[in-house]
Amino acid sequence: MKMKRIPPWLRWILVIPVSMIAGFIFKLLWHFGLDMSPVTPPWVFREFTAEMGAVAVLVIVGAYMAPHHRLCVACFLGGTVILLSAIALGVTPVIGITVNELVVILGGVAGAITGVIQVRYRLPEGVNNTLDLKKDSSQ
Repeated sequence: MKMKRIPPWLRWILVIPVSMIAGFIFKLLWHFGLDMSPVTPPWVFREFTAEMGAVAVLVIVGAYMAPHHRLCVACFLGGTVILLSAIALGVTPVIGITVNELVVILGGVAGAITGVIQVRYRLPEGVNNTLDLKKDSSQ
């Protein structure tokens, strides 16, 4: 399905739900793929890469879903993940933090940064912004 067929107002509403579903599906497929692998990777690698990939997919899909201002949307989604990770790191020393939780939190931060970088250098800016650039260049 082409994204141009979806009205812009609906695309703005769907940014967060679609990106969260995409991150969940990535994490599910990643764990399934690692379970089918003949070689069992260390759990640190498994958890870190699963979280990093899921958050990166969340940021990229959320930015792609937005009709315009994709970099701003990516920064918002990535910043939200980093903020929640910082809150989790601030709260967990009170109740105690495990290595597994730390690996997941750091994977989320790495995924947020990776997702924003990918959006910055790989995705076009969006339909409305490219149309505005074409109008300016023709004048």
